[in-house]
Amino acid sequence: MGQKNNIFHKLWFGSVDKTFFSAQNTIISKINSKTLRYLTILAFGFCSILALVYLIPAKQDPDYYKIALFYVISALLFGIDAILCFTMLARKNKGLHLLYWIFEVLSLINFIYVSVYCQKFNTSTIFFGIEMILPTVYLTKPWVSIVEHSIAYVIFIVCDILLKDKSILTQDLIYAGLFYFIANLVTLYIRSLSISSLEASILFRKESQLDKLTNLYNKSALEIYCKEAISNNKETIALILIDVDDFKLVNDRWGYNQGDEFLSKLASVLYRSFENIGIIGRVEGDEFMVLVENVFDKNLLEKRINIALDNISKVFLDYSVERITCSCGISYKEKNEVLTYDRFYKNAEQALEFAKNEGKNKAVIFSKNMVYNGKKNVFLISNNGSLSKRFNDLFESKYNIYDIVSIKDFQNFEMPHNLIDLILIDPTNIDMNNIINIKNQFPLLSETVKVACYKENSDNKSLYLNKGFDYFVDASKDDNRLKAIIKGILE
Repeated sequence: MGQKNNIFHKLWFGSVDKTFFSAQNTIISKINSKTLRYLTILAFGFCSILALVYLIPAKQDPDYYKIALFYVISALLFGIDAILCFTMLARKNKGLHLLYWIFEVLSLINFIYVSVYCQKFNTSTIFFGIEMILPTVYLTKPWVSIVEHSIAYVIFIVCDILLKDKSILTQDLIYAGLFYFIANLVTLYIRSLSISSLEASILFRKESQLDKLTNLYNKSALEIYCKEAISNNKETIALILIDVDDFKLVNDRWGYNQGDEFLSKLASVLYRSFENIGIIGRVEGDEFMVLVENVFDKNLLEKRINIALDNISKVFLDYSVERITCSCGISYKEKNEVLTYDRFYKNAEQALEFAKNEGKNKAVIFSKNMVYNGKKNVFLISNNGSLSKRFNDLFESKYNIYDIVSIKDFQNFEMPHNLIDLILIDPTNIDMNNIINIKNQFPLLSETVKVACYKENSDNKSLYLNKGFDYFVDASKDDNRLKAIIKGILE
């Protein structure tokens, strides 16, 4: 606190900690960007009106053409600055500050032009207004404003000496010096109030958005950030729900206080795992959420999720003899995909529920074909209608069977590969001579998925087993034998 009251600290950073501007860079940039957009549009409109005003009497006095032309050029420059404020350049802090400098220089040029050519009166009061207002509405470190004041003041003095009517030059310079000093004091005071108010607002907002137990974002804050991400959707977004499997065992064994302590540790693991790529929060109870914007590589993200789940399960070792795990539901929103927050969240919820019902301790990606009914998922890749019909007749009541004509169609099928239990492939129309390992045809396939050759009357079973098939299923066997073979593979 003593450092904040130091006069040099106040001149350099104002009434806030020196880390405030870097820590709150995103919020300050948003405020400044919005302010600068309004200022440039206002200046564009003002110069456009003045250009029209001076064009009216230009027929009687040609000098008005020069003034009108000056304001046309000014309006054009302010307009360009306004357009740039809506571009990618303004989203970067350095770019935004450059646009502010352009605006301030254009304003100063307009002021000097009015002072020298349009009105022959003392205009240092107008200069004081520009010096005081512009640095106040644009939030930055106080020393930056002082430097900007000084540069503008020097430019004003030079132009005054070179161009101003000598009869009022002395008075103009005296007033300008006085107003320069006052403007700095006023700016520092108002800036200090503005930054303190912003700091208090950020602190209040942050406290209202945090979960008291874990110090992560709460559900309402997560919803706000997720909706913002959806509205600004430039790349793929991931919504990840993580829920502890059988958390009740921890509370029953160790009590609720220890359960809360565990949730705090779990929150720390999640924070360390995702702090540099996403927003982490606690939805309720033992359910957590991670929001990741700009997902460029889903495989890398899913590996990170699995590592995080493994690290979380290790935390439980201090609380239970048994290994307690977590389940995870993942929902993706692709670039330009039309998807509401409610639907986005429900997709992740459905994937999480699917993971729970599929045995827990796994991460499941939402897909439109996701249906859970307690049955194993079996894919039959064959264009032989009789083989498919027989298999469906025998097993459709016991398994979820998906008939796929070709391997290519399977690759286009929307189902997370970690939910597939068995792939049966009829190789009749596949050129096996060009295949070294059948599993190479499924690059994203989990190692736990079983792949079996499904063929009638083959005397060369070893050929297919050497091509990477885990099993050979002879489709010519009788019904009971075929049922026994499939049951042995799956169960």
